[in-house]
Amino acid sequence: AGFNLTFLVQFVAGAQGMPRRYADYPEQYWIYHFISTMGAYLLGFGLCWVLGVWVHSLLKGRPAPANPWGGNSLEWHTSSPPPHDNFPDAPRGSDPYDFSGWRYDEALDAYVLREEAPSSDRAHHSAARHA
Repeated sequence: AGFNLTFLVQFVAGAQGMPRRYADYPEQYWIYHFISTMGAYLLGFGLCWVLGVWVHSLLKGRPAPANPWGGNSLEWHTSSPPPHDNFPDAPRGSDPYDFSGWRYDEALDAYVLREEAPSSDRAHHSAARHA
């Protein structure tokens, strides 16, 4: 909202004939400058708010678990922060939309890999697809 109030209003004022790079503008354009200035204050407030939330998160925020959303692509199969070379053993890629290998662990408040091995049918299908 702050960005649009700041810069869209300047576009409209320019379309109305307001000259650029003048030290003093004609009186008929004061409302555009006022709205644009209020938008700039709103934009600055929003940026300060985001900076405050970021600093608060750094100092007092709870660290995110290894896989908070249960993603199945390879970047979610490593720890956070990842070790050198990302994986101790090279993983096999599989269907990133197959979420049957994950379960939600309430104690960790995160998704973790299931302990059971995948069914032979699904493993065969995955191996055939990636061969």
